[in-house]
Amino acid sequence: MTAIPKPTRRKKQRRQSAVVRAKLRAVHRKTIWNLDGRRCRCCRRPVHLTTDRWWVLANIHEEPPKSIGGDSLNPEGTICLCPGCHSKVTSHEYRIRFLDLQRGTRGAVLFVDRSGVVVAKTRQAA
Repeated sequence: MTAIPKPTRRKKQRRQSAVVRAKLRAVHRKTIWNLDGRRCRCCRRPVHLTTDRWWVLANIHEEPPKSIGGDSLNPEGTICLCPGCHSKVTSHEYRIRFLDLQRGTRGAVLFVDRSGVVVAKTRQAA
């Protein structure tokens, strides 16, 4: 008589999938950081992935956010920002407009303030 294997516990499955997601996210962060030239896409200030200085730490911003169904691992809607620009984007002081989106490319990005004036325009990333 063959033994039937015990099913894995749900808690263990969640923990394993969280570890896999964390590894994927770390790889994705590094990929976006490299694609954006290791600089903020808005002000072109150099940023770093790991540092003890918070003011130069890279913030990876997803558009649309995960909370409304966005995909955090989609490179077409993800950009690298410095903490100053990221706080302006998340507080809705700046709005992001992606231009020239084609499958597999990173197009230009417009940063527009509340009155509709273009604050910064970035060229197509490498």
